[in-house]
Amino acid sequence: MPYVSPSTRPDLRGNGPGMSRVQSPDVHHDDEVTEPMGRSYEEPVDWARLGVFGLGIALGALLGSGTALLLAPQSGEEARAGIGRRARTMREDARDAWDDLRDELEWAARRGRRRLRRGATRGSWAAEDLVDRGRKRIGL
Repeated sequence: MPYVSPSTRPDLRGNGPGMSRVQSPDVHHDDEVTEPMGRSYEEPVDWARLGVFGLGIALGALLGSGTALLLAPQSGEEARAGIGRRARTMREDARDAWDDLRDELEWAARRGRRRLRRGATRGSWAAEDLVDRGRKRIGL
């Protein structure tokens, strides 16, 4: 036996008094689901746009930190010394990052050349096996 009678139970489907049914933007009037919105995961990543976005974040951080240093309650000499130290540190960090990137790219190139050599060797072995099988089949 229900505790609430059907006449006093609220209509949770959106048809009750003071309620209106709102259509979802991705559903037709006959409640058929349309194509999903947005980009597919199968689409390639636009690395150029991502790089520009990352560069914008880095540039914003750099400008913000520079502004904070200039507006800091320090003497001009102390502020300039601090900016110089930070600039040298950032330069060293950037140089280290470029060195790491160069090392990774060199490693990837070596790995690619190694895979290419292995593929060529395996291809030549497969060709030799095919020629040997052909010779056996024709009786040479």
